[in-house]
Amino acid sequence: MGAGRRAEAIIGGLIRGGTLMAEEIIAADISQERLDHIHEKYGVAVTTDNRDAVRVSDVLLLAIKPQQFDDVLPSLAPGLRPDHLLISIEAGVSVQRIRKLIDRELPVVRVMPNTPALVNAGISAVAVPPGLASVQKDFIHSVLASVGEVVYVDEASINAVTAVSGSGPAYFLLFVRELARAGAACGLDPSLASTLARQTFFGSARLLAESEVDEEALIEAVASPGGTTEAALREFAAKGLPETVAAAVAAAAARAEELDS
Repeated sequence: MGAGRRAEAIIGGLIRGGTLMAEEIIAADISQERLDHIHEKYGVAVTTDNRDAVRVSDVLLLAIKPQQFDDVLPSLAPGLRPDHLLISIEAGVSVQRIRKLIDRELPVVRVMPNTPALVNAGISAVAVPPGLASVQKDFIHSVLASVGEVVYVDEASINAVTAVSGSGPAYFLLFVRELARAGAACGLDPSLASTLARQTFFGSARLLAESEVDEEALIEAVASPGGTTEAALREFAAKGLPETVAAAVAAAAARAEELDS
């Protein structure tokens, strides 16, 4: 339900990883342009009628915008079967709200993925409802593992997860952009500054992923006493970077709470 970029990332991962074949997937969306793209690129069936997708599916991945849930879910309810499994990847839409909108006590799994799933480098946090069958748990894990790492949390933690990893890619990309702009302001060619910032970001992430020490130790390894890095870090601290990051994450988590109110 919904064929945007996040849904496309999951479709692509499922097919590339062999978890599902193209003929086992159907994408539903109001945009014929998106559906044409999905069909041409992946070979999956497509429809503009959500009810068609419900009728032929066993698992429904809800990838519509949170504001659309109130309109879309009640229209799906008549076609839902007792054996349907619902997976929601939207921020700020609780299991309780989904069940109220469909007026059914079906199993609903909340998942918070992130956009690096587009390159099979995402991380998805999963809140599994009590009593979910092991075969369904295994299927969900295989779906999400096809586009990155998978962790399990309580539903109460999903909004905080949203603020850290769901929205997090934008925070890091913002820093990369500003680092490139700062380099250009120091006299570098803008294209070169962008290349330096991007590769530094990529290399640092890989170093952290493959290192046996934590972030603090890696920072210390770069920041020689009295050196250039230490001067920059002092400036970040003086300008309140830790407090700004904490406030930004809190604001994102609060907004996720508001979306479900």
